[in-house]
Amino acid sequence: MKMCDFCKNYSDNRIFGTDIPIKKCANETDLTDAQIMKNTGDKVPGIIIYKGCKAAGYFDIVFCPMCGRKLAEE
Repeated sequence: MKMCDFCKNYSDNRIFGTDIPIKKCANETDLTDAQIMKNTGDKVPGIIIYKGCKAAGYFDIVFCPMCGRKLAEE
């Protein structure tokens, strides 16, 4: 499967791909971007959401949200 720019540099312990810009809706937000990340000890990667330069939240993922490639082993 061909990998997209967001997951092509996947490894066990680093941010991979490029920033995912957060597009504003009707309500204003100060969230700026997101990144796919997997730290040592994490079972699956997650999407980290940033507010400026600080992490504001995250959620776990198993598949790349851009190309659908499986990112986590079961």
